[in-house]
Amino acid sequence: MRRAFVEEALADRRAVERELHDGVQQDLIALSIRVQLACRLAEDDPGALPALLDEMRADLRDALERLRRLADRVYPSLLAPFGLLEALRGVGIEVDAHDLGRLDATAEATAYLLCRDLEATGPVDLRLDAGTLVVRFPAVPDPGRLAAARDRVELLGGSFGVEPRGEGVYVSAAIPAARSSAR
Repeated sequence: MRRAFVEEALADRRAVERELHDGVQQDLIALSIRVQLACRLAEDDPGALPALLDEMRADLRDALERLRRLADRVYPSLLAPFGLLEALRGVGIEVDAHDLGRLDATAEATAYLLCRDLEATGPVDLRLDAGTLVVRFPAVPDPGRLAAARDRVELLGGSFGVEPRGEGVYVSAAIPAARSSAR
C-alpha cells in the first residue's frame, strides 16, 4: 500500500512539472517576447502600443489564473486560512457540513484531496462523529483514483468504502480527525 501511495505522489509531481513546463513556463516566455515587441513599438509605432499592452494584460491574467489553479492542485490556497468547507466551495463543490467547524490540517487536507481527486459529482456530506470525519459523496468511478484514495485514507488509520450507484459510485470515508482552534 505504501508503494502505491509513493507512486501516486510521484505521478502527481510529474504532472505538476509537465503543467509548469508546458503551461506556465510557455506563458512567461510568450510574455517575455511580447515585452520585447512592446519596447520596439514604443520607439517605432507608439500608437500601436496601447493595444499590445491590453493584449498582454489579458494574457498575464490568463497565465496567473492557470498558475493559481495549478497551485491549488498542489495545496489549495483557501484550505489553511479558511478551512475545508470554504476550500471545497471555492472549487464549486456543494457541501452539507452539519456545523462541522475547523479540524486538524491533515484531516482537512485528506478530505479536500479525496473530494477533488475523485471528482465529487454531487453534494458532499461532512460530519464529525467521535473523533472521525465522515465524508460521503457521489463520484466518478475511476478504479485507479479510487485505489489511491483508499490507500491515502487507510494510511491515516481511516476506512474507505465504495458503493456502485447508476453510472457512478458513492464514496464513504472515515478519517481520524480532531477539532482545531484555527479560525
